[in-house]
Amino acid sequence: MSNASVASILIVDDDKRNLMAMQELLQCLGQNLVLADSGEAALRCVLKDDFAVILLDARMPGIDGFETARLIRERQRSRHTPIIFVTAARDDLGSMFRGYEVGAVDYIVKPLIPEVLKSKISVFINLHAKNAALVKEIAEQKPKQASRFDVQAFLTKVAEGKSISTYQKKQVVFAQGDLADSISYIHKGQIKLTVVSEHGKQAIVAVLGAGDFLGEGCLAGQPLRMTTATAMTEASVVSVEKSAMLRTLHNEPSLSELFMSYLLARNIRIEEDLVDQILNSSEKRLARVLLLLAGFGKKGKPAAVLPKISQETLAEMVGTTRPRVNFFMNKFKKLGFIEFKEGLRVHSSLINVVLHD
Repeated sequence: MSNASVASILIVDDDKRNLMAMQELLQCLGQNLVLADSGEAALRCVLKDDFAVILLDARMPGIDGFETARLIRERQRSRHTPIIFVTAARDDLGSMFRGYEVGAVDYIVKPLIPEVLKSKISVFINLHAKNAALVKEIAEQKPKQASRFDVQAFLTKVAEGKSISTYQKKQVVFAQGDLADSISYIHKGQIKLTVVSEHGKQAIVAVLGAGDFLGEGCLAGQPLRMTTATAMTEASVVSVEKSAMLRTLHNEPSLSELFMSYLLARNIRIEEDLVDQILNSSEKRLARVLLLLAGFGKKGKPAAVLPKISQETLAEMVGTTRPRVNFFMNKFKKLGFIEFKEGLRVHSSLINVVLHD
């Protein structure tokens, strides 16, 4: 493996045993592992080198992980470096929110699951490599543009190769088996993705909202839609022809960065969904689904009231039965985690169900 293709990963922990264990766990990835035993040492490393991702212990003496992350974010060169907090399961909800506030992209709770950790780190390594290759290509081949590309204008305004459509609740955006010749961007509303098996069994595979993309598989050569996209609320969707999207991704690094960041977040969500389905109870899975639907963990303020969603739909998303969903929803209500007031309101305290047994 050439030096150009090796990414640097910074591992920060005041316990040398944890550093050695993390180094042994990740050395199979073939990357440059840099170890730091304090927040001060981590800041010195960030001043000298660029990193594909930083694994940061939240609890350290002196400059703790939260302050270290804040100082890293203040430096222009490292402002967008992904930071994953590694924390003990006993850490409270406030600590987790504090981590996200100072710029964490993810939280990993000890004891670590090796395959999940390596999979997440690999995603950041691949993203770092693609970004480096893109920057090199642009520097070598593309002349400087006189005007700045407006990503939001591209994604929200009609132009050649693009169209904007409004969908009512339960209206189909595209159906499984349709020709995959465009990619869509959700400007407003919520859309669910469902898949139907050959035997007629249906499952909900995702619920997407404003700022998410639909049908991105066409860019990888997918000839037909693998899912059906249906509006859960009134929705506004921008459709971009495949050729127009590929051309703009190639020519505009700002759009490429936004799109790759979305794919990275989506990949992490899929991995978390898989771990959730395998390891967690239906009660925890339901709590996590409700928190995600409300927007906890995303940028911006969580939704005050969720769009109307049936217990049958929740059961499909969680992978359980409607009676079980009804039982747990009543339980969450009695505990004050949710309330039915002008719709479904989800409180941040529901995260305690996810974090604790």
